[in-house]
Amino acid sequence: MQLTRGIGSLSCVLWIAGCEPGGISVSEPQPPDAPLAGSSDDGMADGGLDQGDDTEGDTGGEDGSVTLVPAGSTWRVSATPDPGWTTASFDDGAWAELAAPIGRGYDDATEWGSDGPVYLRHVFSGDFTSAPLELRVRRDDAAIAYIDGEEVARFNVAPDAPMVAGEVEGSDGSDYFVASPTPPPGEGPHVLAIEVLQGANPDLVFDARLRTIDTAAPLESVLITVRTRSYEGMFAPANVGSIWIEDMAGNFVRTVSVWGGVRREHLVSWNASSSDNRVDAVTAATAEAHHSWLAEWDLRDADGVEVVPGVYTARFELVEENANEGEPPGPNASVSFSTASRGQVTVGGVEFLEDIVVFVP
Repeated sequence: MQLTRGIGSLSCVLWIAGCEPGGISVSEPQPPDAPLAGSSDDGMADGGLDQGDDTEGDTGGEDGSVTLVPAGSTWRVSATPDPGWTTASFDDGAWAELAAPIGRGYDDATEWGSDGPVYLRHVFSGDFTSAPLELRVRRDDAAIAYIDGEEVARFNVAPDAPMVAGEVEGSDGSDYFVASPTPPPGEGPHVLAIEVLQGANPDLVFDARLRTIDTAAPLESVLITVRTRSYEGMFAPANVGSIWIEDMAGNFVRTVSVWGGVRREHLVSWNASSSDNRVDAVTAATAEAHHSWLAEWDLRDADGVEVVPGVYTARFELVEENANEGEPPGPNASVSFSTASRGQVTVGGVEFLEDIVVFVP
């Protein structure tokens, strides 16, 4: 990871092929088979699967993956975190049963009336210790995930932070974010337990999918998540930003996300690299608050040509002030990754980004 602002830089690269429990700081990508601007579980539900099955996963993925917890499943739900609730041996028979999406303030969600956070459990089985896992979670405002009592991922909440400390405000409750948990040993039964945390607003939503990854299947896309935070610029918290791909020689490949409308002219570094090329990029207006952004790169360049496998760099720029008339550019960061190596790159705690996740599924 490279962070640059004015003078000075910080470099760090962390490769995570099989993430250890508690070692994941994840905030946000939607899956390749769901629309980036979508809501609910459009594109997430696995065809032919029993969406209400509480115990068994299902094969059925054409790519050789095994779905362990389908999107739209029925979950055991409670407003109270009873002792041991994240473990497989916990008796959740007294908890309510609701079909996901679950929440309040979302038209597509099964209504959950209690205020505050919500605690959810789903039992699954399968012997998949040699297969990496992929967990997708839709959440508003934040979530912490556990498998058999071990924390495996955090979404929109800082590592080791209590409750919603470190939460970034924003409207990103329609996206599915990604993590790569360590598979539990044995056939189970196992339990996926998720705590959904609430911020200042009363709305809340949750859905999830857990499945194995078929590493022999061709790679179709790379998922990129950034969770921004203010660096106290002149117009903070309003901000414009961009995510783009370059090759190892520093040549522009593709813009994957840019927000800022006409104010994108202040994205000095992105404009210098891309010449304002936004072909097929996900675009949005200036953000009025900081939150999570997710982007998907389909392994093609700006001309639609498939790139060769290799090492590429995801670059990030964020601006909270004027930067287009000789002023210094806003903060920049970059993370290198290989399209030939399945796994996850996670970097956290930089000046203007709570965390960065590049996921090569």
